[in-house]
Amino acid sequence: MMRDTLKILLAAAVAAGAAGCTRKGEPAMTDPLPAEVAGWKADGPTRTFDRETVFSYLDGGAAVYLAYGMSRLSTRRYERPGDTALVADLFEMQAPAGAYGMFTFELEGPTIDLGQGAEYAAGMLRFWHGRCFGTVRSELESPDAEPAILELGRIMVSGCGPAADAPGLPGRLPPEELRPLSVRYLLGPALLAWQDRSMEDNPLGLDPGGEAVVARYGPLGDRTQLVVARGRDAAAAEAGAARVRAVLWPGEGAVGVAVGEDGTWGAARAVRELVVVVRDAPSRERAEALLDVTAARLEENR
Repeated sequence: MMRDTLKILLAAAVAAGAAGCTRKGEPAMTDPLPAEVAGWKADGPTRTFDRETVFSYLDGGAAVYLAYGMSRLSTRRYERPGDTALVADLFEMQAPAGAYGMFTFELEGPTIDLGQGAEYAAGMLRFWHGRCFGTVRSELESPDAEPAILELGRIMVSGCGPAADAPGLPGRLPPEELRPLSVRYLLGPALLAWQDRSMEDNPLGLDPGGEAVVARYGPLGDRTQLVVARGRDAAAAEAGAARVRAVLWPGEGAVGVAVGEDGTWGAARAVRELVVVVRDAPSRERAEALLDVTAARLEENR
């Protein structure tokens, strides 16, 4: 199953690359990575990779970045005698939505105040700002490395240009009981399938590059999941909701809320051009309540 997902993901990345070739984006940044920071010195010049060469640096992990619209990667390694090495990677994306989405894709926290969104833990910094997604990591944990990692992150943010608006769809989710660190902003069916394997065959009918949000609700341990995806139009959303019901709850989910084989509850509904899917709720009442409040909020915040 995961191999099939990866094949879909790679195909989506190629398609996104072909579409990106026609986009008139901002010019690439000049070298965004300094030669030295807080006593750590670069062990060589900045290396850069484009959509075709990035696999030589990231191997299999490149597919996710490409699906989010990566256009260029700049990377540099830093050393200080007697301490751990640092590695900085800065990804320029074709649009801010890709940078934001890449940040959310593996978000765990704790969050910190840097750029338009950042998290730092155990020697690993991740952030997004404008069209940039960046990471700085220490090869080994070192208490002395943290100030240098954060300073390097601030320097990278300063080279990313102005801030940009975050995508609006995540902000339309109901805030009550939402687990903020669980929110994933996704572009296209392959990235959605990567996060939710029940979506591997794209029952939503999500277009390449179409936006979707996945989030969890309730306390830790509660599996209740909400998916909101944007269809081409209202008719496509209705068709997507019907296919999801047929796939996830065959014989049970033609209308209303349905119970799955594992005893959890779910439902799917179209709200104009959006498809709302609730899965893994512990009760019928919980599934109905989250579906209704989400639909009402989407109608109010069009």
